[in-house]
Amino acid sequence: MSESFAFLRQRRSDELAKLADEHIQHDLQAGDRDTLKAAASSISLWTTVGSAVGVSIGLFAAMRLRSTRRAFFSAIRAQERPTKVVFEDGRTESIPDLTPLLKPTTLGDFATYFFASAGGLLLGGELGKIYC
Repeated sequence: MSESFAFLRQRRSDELAKLADEHIQHDLQAGDRDTLKAAASSISLWTTVGSAVGVSIGLFAAMRLRSTRRAFFSAIRAQERPTKVVFEDGRTESIPDLTPLLKPTTLGDFATYFFASAGGLLLGGELGKIYC
């Protein structure tokens, strides 16, 4: 699960990390080590910035979606709706009122904010990683 988030990714295994550290310490010159550390720092910075921007955009999109959903519900509730259908043969069927089922809920708001911000986090982190 932690591999899904770009800023939480850890090294693949302890053996590979140990081998890489030994390689960095013994096989590289000081300038090369500094270049690698600067590159790693740059990736970390841009991934964090991308993740923060992605979460912000996701939350903004969730707020817009929530307000649009509330306005849509208010417009539907204010309109006059038919209560029955009369068929050609004279038969009459009542139409159930679906307004309570369309009403925005707290759970729906939570899901909107959660999924929009999670999507922004994932997308922003990956785009930040690609940017650098």
